[in-house]
Amino acid sequence: MSGINHILRKFWAAAATVLAFTGAHAQAGKAPVLRIDPSRAYGGNISDFFSDITFIPLETTRESLFGDIGKLIVTDSSFVIADMDTRSTLFFRTNGRFAGKVKWPANVMPEIKYDRSAQVIQVYYIHQYDAGKKSLVYYSLKGQPIPAPRVRNSIYPQGHLPLGQGYSLRLNSCRFGKGTQPKDSIFYLAEIYKGDVLYKRLLPYNQRTKTAFCYLFGKVVNASGDFSGFIVQDGVTYMATAVENLVYRVTKDTAVPVCQVVFPMNTAYPQNVLQLKDTRLLDSVTAAAKPVGTIMSISKIFYNKRKLFFKGESPYYLSYRSTGANSIYNFVYDTLSHQLVSLERLAPDAGSGFLPAFDPRDGLMINGIYQHGGRIYSYVSSLDMFNARDKTKDKHPQYPPVLQDYFKKQTRKSNPVLVSMKLKE
Repeated sequence: MSGINHILRKFWAAAATVLAFTGAHAQAGKAPVLRIDPSRAYGGNISDFFSDITFIPLETTRESLFGDIGKLIVTDSSFVIADMDTRSTLFFRTNGRFAGKVKWPANVMPEIKYDRSAQVIQVYYIHQYDAGKKSLVYYSLKGQPIPAPRVRNSIYPQGHLPLGQGYSLRLNSCRFGKGTQPKDSIFYLAEIYKGDVLYKRLLPYNQRTKTAFCYLFGKVVNASGDFSGFIVQDGVTYMATAVENLVYRVTKDTAVPVCQVVFPMNTAYPQNVLQLKDTRLLDSVTAAAKPVGTIMSISKIFYNKRKLFFKGESPYYLSYRSTGANSIYNFVYDTLSHQLVSLERLAPDAGSGFLPAFDPRDGLMINGIYQHGGRIYSYVSSLDMFNARDKTKDKHPQYPPVLQDYFKKQTRKSNPVLVSMKLKE
């Protein structure tokens, strides 16, 4: 194994390089390469990028009080929040008023998904001591338990991403397991359906020519079934393959590569590993420890005119909650000027009432921003809201009535405040 370890060390020490794409991905080699260095990302003011910034305090009562937002789901009629501290799924109306909560059973870990096609919340309860033991329950977007048959009343198949006009996206994998060998055959990572009928297959991957990718990852990012990292605009969505970071523009008819994102070697998983063919070496790669904070992929990809928004995803984040520092994972890339901006480095200004529009620490790092209905959503803790208010009193900000009432009646220990805003044209 010493020879294998030596080879692995060489791969992990090598600089990230752009792969030479062949076979099914010959067309991907034409996509422009964006070299993204987080350490060189600029900052700016929040109002340089966002307008109509609206704060939505989440109602705080004895029943609705929770610790932190582990997961946020934004729907047309509610905000759904998973909180590990209270072991609850909480439902709030769009004005922030508390609608109800569901306590998790003992000895289970929940996997909460928003099925956009059926407009329901799915909660998989996974037993802590038996991963194969699961139970599935359904809730309306307002937190009411509903029977499973009702989720079938949709023009889109359950578990698909609606693209509009009856078309939907389904994700697959080309992955093969330990102890097996790659097949010289095509696996499609994406399929388009018209109603419940297969319409088109997209993103062909061959296990033999893309051995490392299929063995180690085998899918596009966030192919977990809830499409939490996908944003649909006018029938178009963007998605990227893991580690390769090849970004595709997907419609009902095509999946066209638009760019490849490459990070520095001290930031990202080395793409050289994707050139390996020997499954014994790949076994060792899976066993190798990955540095905390390593960017493995990108998600939450969308364009606003000339600006490309995306988030770096890591399997392990290093919390800076106690230090006030932050890491850079959320980016805005100007495709004309080639300027790179970090959301983490945007500063509050008059447009936000000199209040933060993002959690300056863990929230933005782990969850990023959310988009729904043409608006961007994020959240800020009450601790950060009150601290920012106290530090900027000399600027005499003019708060809207909802914030005046919030600062009058709430405290630093109250529930977080959601932030809704528009992208600036």
